[in-house]
Amino acid sequence: MYMSYPDINLIAVLVSVIMSFVVGSLWYGPIFGKAWMENKGLTDKDLSGSGSAMGLTVVSSIVGMLVAAIFVGFSGVTSWFDGLTIGLLLAVFAGSFTFNSVVYDKTKGMTSRAKDWFLHVGYMAVYLGIVGIILAVWR
Repeated sequence: MYMSYPDINLIAVLVSVIMSFVVGSLWYGPIFGKAWMENKGLTDKDLSGSGSAMGLTVVSSIVGMLVAAIFVGFSGVTSWFDGLTIGLLLAVFAGSFTFNSVVYDKTKGMTSRAKDWFLHVGYMAVYLGIVGIILAVWR
């Protein structure tokens, strides 16, 4: 016996990847960029020359969007609301595991680590909610 995987719309996956970068550039730019950089102790100079990190982020995003597409496909949802729900559930799932870094990372105080976590999980909730909608509706 074997498991069959749902059909995946690769164009919807690609659009989801691009959208995650658009949301990320807004989230970590004009919306929360200053707070994020201040909390991390970063300057504009620290962020220059991060091309290899961006390349790895593209690969990670493609893998993540393919997995999200599989989840949406297995769930069988096709409405925007159900897609949003799946996306938000994926954000809660990911956020619950990344919370361990808040508890065990002792490089900064708990308040700073918690701010970092909320910024990242907030970003995940926004972009995965949108991704869920794209992948559910555009099948």
